[in-house]
Amino acid sequence: MSSIIFNIPEGYILDKKSSTRTAVVYKKVVSLPSTWESFCLKAEPSTRYILTYEGEITKEDSECLNPSLDRNVLPSEETAKAVRALIQLLNLREVYKEDDDPAYLCFYNVTIDRKSGEPRVINEAYPSLFSFNRADLAYKFHKNFKDLLKEASPLLF
Repeated sequence: MSSIIFNIPEGYILDKKSSTRTAVVYKKVVSLPSTWESFCLKAEPSTRYILTYEGEITKEDSECLNPSLDRNVLPSEETAKAVRALIQLLNLREVYKEDDDPAYLCFYNVTIDRKSGEPRVINEAYPSLFSFNRADLAYKFHKNFKDLLKEASPLLF
């Protein structure tokens, strides 16, 4: 039996899944940020999408991110649209919650079906982001804001 010794380049690890008997594959080590500031320091220049105060989405190429000024910068237009819809839904939820009855011990969750991507209402044992104690309120929220729920669906599991 013979053995071969490889020197793995710094910043890389052996990719066991991609390596074969005839090819050794390395992959770059991903360094995950532990703070927003460290993310901004390592952010690569790229196109970013900005959600303005007026709710508009603008596109801009950025060389770097400023940790205190770029908190409304998003990685894609789809994410920016989903965040805008989520903000609207959260505000609407607060109004609907005023009419809810916490004495009910059921949770009717307005959620997104993972397979179809369509909004739906389900009865669950635990609350979620868009939970209501009354079924009629959950169905009304679902019916009235189906378009916003679909737009926010990339952020709603």
